[in-house]
Amino acid sequence: MQRDSHTVVLLLRLLREADMSYVGTTALSEGLAEIAGDDDVPEGWTQHHLEIMSDIGLVKARHPGPVTSSTEWRLAWEGYNAVEDSGDDDDDEDTLDD
Repeated sequence: MQRDSHTVVLLLRLLREADMSYVGTTALSEGLAEIAGDDDVPEGWTQHHLEIMSDIGLVKARHPGPVTSSTEWRLAWEGYNAVEDSGDDDDDEDTLDD
């Protein structure tokens, strides 16, 4: 499965705008689906992106271990920087610099 930069930016923004410090994988999948106007975003898609985001230090899981639907996430310091570097929230282009 390949990464999708648009998904990464949207997940970072969902975490930044959350009312709680940690957000579950299922809630993030539902947030992506709402933004995309889809009925469903597969949790495997969300999990994959959260894993690769964790690998590069953008997000951190509350508890170490395999990523599941109940894994809770927060933005790491680098995640906040990446959201800021991605540009204005109203821009049509949601990409991170590679």
